[in-house]
Amino acid sequence: MSRKNKNIINAVLIIFIVASAAYLVADQIFSKPQPAPVQSPSSQPAQPPQAQSQPDQPESTQPAPQPAEKLADSKIIVCYFYGDVRCPTCRKFETYTKQALDEAFADELADGRIEYRLVNVDRNENKHYINDYQLYTKTIIIAESKDQQQLRWKNLEKIWKLVGNKPKFFDYIQTQVHDYLGAQSL
Repeated sequence: MSRKNKNIINAVLIIFIVASAAYLVADQIFSKPQPAPVQSPSSQPAQPPQAQSQPDQPESTQPAPQPAEKLADSKIIVCYFYGDVRCPTCRKFETYTKQALDEAFADELADGRIEYRLVNVDRNENKHYINDYQLYTKTIIIAESKDQQQLRWKNLEKIWKLVGNKPKFFDYIQTQVHDYLGAQSL
């Protein structure tokens, strides 16, 4: 092979490497957040997620214990499912959901008709939720529970599309909760 051909091949390879690196950088800068996969499921029956202590969470996001008579009432549970690794987008899900609920449902949160819960599905005791709700990424689930039995639930998957627009995100969460409150099976 001649020296000229080797130089041409080297130049093509260098151009290819530079173009590939530029593509990867541009893709990282201009791409929208993608759902991160959640670990594989186990099988246990679906039950409303239980509130738990979250060491990396502010105290204000923890639900207050409810009196025993409240447990028999019908309630709406808004639950943010996340994992050990949390990106800025995932933290926005938690913050925006809490703010949207506080803004529109302060009375319902205070009297226990609505509960906001955080569940880390990377903890062994919570892995069953991956199968129960067919989770494949971080998400918000809204569920109706009566007498500690889940009656229905919905995955609010549009949060990934709306996280970049706070008013639309709030409207989406609030509309879904209003719909569940309005159709509560009493």
